[in-house]
Amino acid sequence: MSSACTATIPASLGPGIFMLGTRDVATPLRDSVESALDAGSGTICVDFRELLVSHSFMDEFLGVMILRRGPGVLDRLIFRNCNDDVKAIIQLVASIRTRDYEGSTALAT
Repeated sequence: MSSACTATIPASLGPGIFMLGTRDVATPLRDSVESALDAGSGTICVDFRELLVSHSFMDEFLGVMILRRGPGVLDRLIFRNCNDDVKAIIQLVASIRTRDYEGSTALAT
């Protein structure tokens, strides 16, 4: 995975917001990232500077992308400025949804 970004998308909703916790908050961020992915062949950086996230948020944001696009989408994403808790949630969601995706494609063949 390259460290150069074609685009950087901030996960923040604005000043004073430090927690992203619900699925409905994740949907617009996922839509923005998917639009950027569809627009080009580069790497998209998502900046989580000074943010905490819930498992529900990350599952709606990242988990849905993995289920729709496959685990290869992770090769086109870089998560920047993540604290250890955010990193752990990203890893957990990526692992679970990759397993779900691979299980569903195995059933389809």
